[in-house]
Amino acid sequence: LHRKDGMRSLLALLALSLSVPAQVRTDENRPVLFRHFTAVVPWTLDPALENHADVLKFQAQLFESPLEMGLDSKGRVNIQGAICNLPQIGEDGRTLKLTVRPGIRFHDDPCFKGGKGRAVTASDVKYMLMRHADPAVPSKYFAAFVAGRFSGLDGWRERAVSQGFADYDAAISGLTVEGDTITLRLTAPYPQLYSLLTQPWASIVPKEAIAQYGSGFGERPIGSGP
Repeated sequence: LHRKDGMRSLLALLALSLSVPAQVRTDENRPVLFRHFTAVVPWTLDPALENHADVLKFQAQLFESPLEMGLDSKGRVNIQGAICNLPQIGEDGRTLKLTVRPGIRFHDDPCFKGGKGRAVTASDVKYMLMRHADPAVPSKYFAAFVAGRFSGLDGWRERAVSQGFADYDAAISGLTVEGDTITLRLTAPYPQLYSLLTQPWASIVPKEAIAQYGSGFGERPIGSGP
């Protein structure tokens, strides 16, 4: 396509995406068929392992991140709550408190007890960040978004390298969970994190599915999205 035609097509797609509801509600016993053109066949739908635009648009149909981009009453783009409410940010810019909103559940899947998807918790937000730091996970985002940012997380990664395994039950000073709230303690102010938590890299995934499907999770993704 010529550049002008390509831009017209892009704008038409954007307009369509804004006019279509994020979720389609239907009879729970009837599956929803989602068709969408892609120039690239996704090799994985694991949100930690790929950042190609033709993969991200499919990930957005499967997963949710802690926050999301939306439109206010005047049509302006802003950041809104998604899995979590908007965070409380400390005066020094080095702490963020995120509270998980009630009623959000993972998709039903045999990896859960009884095959019924459980509620998303603050521990799942912690797990997402730890998984990016796990040396056994070839995360596309650790170096750019996570490394050196959260107190104690780099040390946890180094211990995982020396021990040969990642202890996800270990305490990390920069990622503490109390009830439905996770507190992120940063090594320095990181204002970009506020918007980065709206992106697919921060998609919340259940540890049960990772444990059951391992490297096959990208072919059998379980999230809480539409």
